[in-house]
Amino acid sequence: MKSLVRAEVGVAMFQNAEYNRGRPYFINFRPILHNTRRLPDEELDKYNNYNEIVDDLNIRLSSLKKKR
Repeated sequence: MKSLVRAEVGVAMFQNAEYNRGRPYFINFRPILHNTRRLPDEELDKYNNYNEIVDDLNIRLSSLKKKR
């Protein structure tokens, strides 16, 4: 526990009974390198449109598979 208190920012302690005989181990996390801002509405609309097209195609494909 003392080493966790002394650890730098971005260091996490993990413990898993299935790994390393249950002894805790430390992992360093790096900062995020990508942009974390929200996507613009236009781009979200494009994703939604393509998702609807893919969903429609999946429905059509499943109905065609049922009819063989």
